Amino acid sequence: MFGERRVSERSVLKKLSAIIIEMAETVLARPRNMVCDEAAHAALLLAHVGWNSEIQADCPPTREQYKTLLKEFAKSNREFVKDLRSDDFDALIAELRLYKRRRYPKDTRFISVCGTAPTGNVHVEWTE
Repeated sequence: MFGERRVSERSVLKKLSAIIIEMAETVLARPRNMVCDEAAHAALLLAHVGWNSEIQADCPPTREQYKTLLKEFAKSNREFVKDLRSDDFDALIAELRLYKRRRYPKDTRFISVCGTAPTGNVHVEWTE
């Protein structure tokens, strides 16, 4: 009985990759326009960090962890932040946490992998 309920609840969950794309688009300056690869990856990273920080608030990633990756994006393209709404990454993560809290309060999936596949599709792996 409990297993049946769990399966039916899971079947109504939106694909997490679709949610992460939705969240990532909120930090882009012009979400309907083409953006550079670095900005797209940064937006996915920030959405990933925002989601997981909201799920496991007692163990958020350190600023150094995600800022190291953002610095790598900047090495590749210094202008990538122009495609984001702000260069205040902590503020963007705070907004993404609020977005998750308001729109998906009961979704407790924890993202273990988030990125783009060679085909360009967003790939997300998660655990409960």
